[in-house]
Amino acid sequence: MRIIPPKDIFTRKGWFSIISCFLAATILWGSHFIFEFMAVINSELPLWSVAISYLGCIIGGVFALTIFQKIPHYLMFFISIALFGIFQITLQIALQLTNSSWLILICLGGIGLTGSSFFGVMFTQLSPAFPDPKYNGRVNGLGYMAMNFIILVFGIVIFLKSPIILIILLVLNIIGIITMGLSSRGHNEFPKQQPFKTKLFSVQPQSGSKLLMAFFWGFFLTNPFYAAINLIIHGGFEWSLPQFYLIFFFVIAIGSILNGILLDVWGRKKVMLFGIGVLSFAFFALIISIRDSILGIIFPMILGVGTTFFLTSNSLIFLEFTDKRYIRAYMMVYYIFSAIGMLGGILLGFVLESLYLSDPIYLTVVLLFLFLLATITTSQIEETLPKKEELEWKDAIQRISILYKSGIPIYSQNIRQIPNSSTKDQEHENSISETKEELLSGTLVTVSSILDEIVNSRKSLKVIKREEMSILIEEYQNVLMVVFTQLELSKIRQKMQEFLKEFGDFFEEALHQEITDQTVFYPTKKLVQKHFFYYW
Repeated sequence: MRIIPPKDIFTRKGWFSIISCFLAATILWGSHFIFEFMAVINSELPLWSVAISYLGCIIGGVFALTIFQKIPHYLMFFISIALFGIFQITLQIALQLTNSSWLILICLGGIGLTGSSFFGVMFTQLSPAFPDPKYNGRVNGLGYMAMNFIILVFGIVIFLKSPIILIILLVLNIIGIITMGLSSRGHNEFPKQQPFKTKLFSVQPQSGSKLLMAFFWGFFLTNPFYAAINLIIHGGFEWSLPQFYLIFFFVIAIGSILNGILLDVWGRKKVMLFGIGVLSFAFFALIISIRDSILGIIFPMILGVGTTFFLTSNSLIFLEFTDKRYIRAYMMVYYIFSAIGMLGGILLGFVLESLYLSDPIYLTVVLLFLFLLATITTSQIEETLPKKEELEWKDAIQRISILYKSGIPIYSQNIRQIPNSSTKDQEHENSISETKEELLSGTLVTVSSILDEIVNSRKSLKVIKREEMSILIEEYQNVLMVVFTQLELSKIRQKMQEFLKEFGDFFEEALHQEITDQTVFYPTKKLVQKHFFYYW
């Protein structure tokens, strides 16, 4: 089972683009989990002060969705990241030099405001790394594993009280994001984005359930950790905050690989529902072991497993059920609602503080009720992992042929196995003879019979059944695309339509003139590989 993709899947600019977004996601994830909480604790502000950051997330998200929507992609990304880094670094400097409560609160608000501004842009730029639902869970797992190991390093530096090293790491992280982002300019694999329209979004299936799931994603991102930290500080436990954090992040880092595999085997919904169950069990463990020092290992471990299976899966399912043309806008909508959930998690934790500090069972009862609501919401969400036969669509395809409606063949290729990237030069040398051989062999015969059926048919012909073979047909302007396949699958039909659109745009002039010189259409092989071969 392949997990890590080959090194030549993306261009160098493509890799720079993905790594840039990965680093941005890391510092944003770390900000919500450790930077904000530790800043408030170290400055001796009330713990609920972290709510200022989440209020900033809501405001920044609304601005990014409306006012900032017309700002070009990269400009928005670089400005937001730069400002986010400035607020993060200023916060750490303020903690060491002035410890001014007002300055710290301003920085927290600025972090939320600017962090939410690049969220939608970041996922748009990251989307090409998730083209295949068959492996997206494992890609997601690898990403979260690396992210949390990096956050572990940040956590160790924070708890060792090394502010200079922390500031240096933050500066290097921001420089790395911007440098790689600048180096990736011109990399245009991510889809052109459409403006957000409330009416269009509201009429989409399950939009209400999706927004509720985003809310619960944010709520459980903050409330359990706010309450746990409160209990550590005021509950008289024998275990420490560093112990809690380091165990928690280590479990997420290690568990993310298993989580990724299960996402691709069980499906997204089952894994997320399992994660909710584990999160519920974590707070039973909190009650049972409330005065036991072993809680220092058991509670953060169970909480880390639940977080891995539920919270780290949400971003993947949001990305997968979102139309690629609206990733920037719709991911911002989901983040705004998750920020409302984050704010709600802090406020509820603050309101119930006197109750659960005296007896944590109150917290457990409230959270169990909310876990039940989250379970109901999650169960209503559509599964984004397709059925097995749709996942295996590539294996069903036997041959692809493209021809003019007049019957003149343009291109034909057998689809039997994934081309080996190490044989590129040899393939290029043999491309002429290979194309001619295929065109002169079985293609002309099959094309002739297909054309006869199309001409004799009174309506548009989409499929021809031949014993154990289906012949799928798609038309685009003056071109026919014919795919010989063992199974008639909707995924193949979708791929054909996407391919024909790009093929028509690429060879627009040649097709208009109905050029028959096969050498003109040699680049078709690259388009076929792009649309009909997974890169795994």
